[in-house]
Amino acid sequence: MEDNNLGKGAFGKTVLLSDPQLGNEKFVAKKYEPQLASDAVRFFQRFCDEIKIMLRLNHKNIVRIYNWLLLEDLHTGFIVMEYINGKTLKSLIKKRGVLTLEEVIDIMLQLTSAVSCAHDSYIIHRDIKPQNVMILEDGRVKITDFGIAMA
Repeated sequence: MEDNNLGKGAFGKTVLLSDPQLGNEKFVAKKYEPQLASDAVRFFQRFCDEIKIMLRLNHKNIVRIYNWLLLEDLHTGFIVMEYINGKTLKSLIKKRGVLTLEEVIDIMLQLTSAVSCAHDSYIIHRDIKPQNVMILEDGRVKITDFGIAMA
């Protein structure tokens, strides 16, 4: 199984793993918590909260969870989630400088639809920023990183 680091955030690391059940050309992202943390119990609880929050959300513009595992004794676990093969909104803006009005409206309509879905489930993301908004090749938008969301 090939392991490719996609990034590291405050609450975990994301790597790209092939999933033989989904086929050779399909991938999922795996986010897991490091076992050594300054406050492992609080860290682990935030991770558990993220899983609970993401499981409540089902929207085409919010990254999906496929599976998860929590190891309470080790204060660690992982989430197997949808892999978004695209660019962050931040990198798109940095590369292009300016987006067209039509692109901005399309992105915002998708983004507000996803945020509205979260709000309908009494969830506040609390970290909507260009780094947490993925743009796929076909223009679809996906919100990621519910690490500090609140229900």
